[in-house]
Amino acid sequence: MVAEAWDTSGYGVGQFPSDWSEWNGYWRDNLRRYIKGDSSQVGNLGASITGSWSGFAIPEESVNFVTAHDGFTLNDLVSYNSKQNGTGACNPTGADPSSGSSSNDSWDSGGDEALRRRQIRNFAANLFLHHGIPMILGGDEFRNTQSGNNNAYMADNSCGWLNWSDPVTHAKTREVFRRLIGLRKAHPGLRRAVTVAGSDHDSDGYPDLGWHGTSVGSPDWSSGSHTLAYLIDGSSSETGGGSDAPDLYVASNAYWSDLTFNLPTAPNSKCWFLVADTGDWAEGTGNVYYDPSVTSWSSQSLWKVTGTSWGLQARSTLILAARSCSDTQPTRVDFTVYGYSTSPGQDIYVVGNVAELGNWDPAKAVKLNYVSSNQWSGPVFFNTSKGSSIQYKYIVRSSSGTTWEGGSNRSYSVPSSGNYSQSGTWQ
Repeated sequence: MVAEAWDTSGYGVGQFPSDWSEWNGYWRDNLRRYIKGDSSQVGNLGASITGSWSGFAIPEESVNFVTAHDGFTLNDLVSYNSKQNGTGACNPTGADPSSGSSSNDSWDSGGDEALRRRQIRNFAANLFLHHGIPMILGGDEFRNTQSGNNNAYMADNSCGWLNWSDPVTHAKTREVFRRLIGLRKAHPGLRRAVTVAGSDHDSDGYPDLGWHGTSVGSPDWSSGSHTLAYLIDGSSSETGGGSDAPDLYVASNAYWSDLTFNLPTAPNSKCWFLVADTGDWAEGTGNVYYDPSVTSWSSQSLWKVTGTSWGLQARSTLILAARSCSDTQPTRVDFTVYGYSTSPGQDIYVVGNVAELGNWDPAKAVKLNYVSSNQWSGPVFFNTSKGSSIQYKYIVRSSSGTTWEGGSNRSYSVPSSGNYSQSGTWQ
């Protein structure tokens, strides 16, 4: 049985008996405020991660949700500072402007569209990483909007309907959700039936869950903190799962500046591999690299981390997995192009004749990152095309269409392993 626990004579979250699960409004409010950047949230974030809020005996009693059938959609949560009921697209319906809650812990992301996408990825990552039962509002995975209306059942028009072209328009956001769902399903440490206790059941020197901060072993629980990191031991003796899974390291930076996180040593003489980074630098390659179609963890094509620290973009989330240092990994090539002066609304991509570069389809090309108006750069992770000779070009995309650079196709021989750079001037 699942309770919407404030539909009682009071705010009854955490007060239901065993065999009930509850919509955890404390989790929702804490995560909204933390990701928005409010102070005094990291202390409660620990309870959100472990599903150990007061009144919840086991993680399964906590139904974690960012959004629900009433209130803002996830897209609107990061796009509006206040409800827009009775205005805009919803105005002709006669919707009551005074309806709906005025306390939403929302933020318009300063009007920054790239930040809105990143914040949506942060919410999704936390939803699927935290212990408890995740609940998704249908449409959030493809950025459904209600134009800022947070009581849209009163709007009997498109304001309250799903737009089924959105899964195509926002295919990359939907793919982030799909891959995070796959990650959660594959890792028993994310689906615990018993609350973590900080115990080391397999005697490897690492507890079931250990806390960190920007420094190893030093979480900052203070009111001014905006960061938290933790390490989940994936062994079956720690998780209660049927088989061992890799240890996971998660770092969260809700601060408004980039920060460097010192990484703990990967347990049991293993290496860290990149599972996900919600930062903009990884947007071109999808942000989440766990492949739900690959059942073996050792066969997941994840990029190996070589350093002892990680620079995490402002308002970003990192997920690493500890695996054998010889496990499958892609070849990373950072492409850089100079000499095309872009205007606002224009983005530069690399496209080519292999799957990793979209098979010449501009819609599937890899977006590069803005460095300056005439320099764009970004990584491509080659899997099936490792060791192959490829052809590629740079293109500019905007709302007005696609512009291809001139000249002959560029050629490159992708090395079989390692990290490389490939740069050139717009033709």
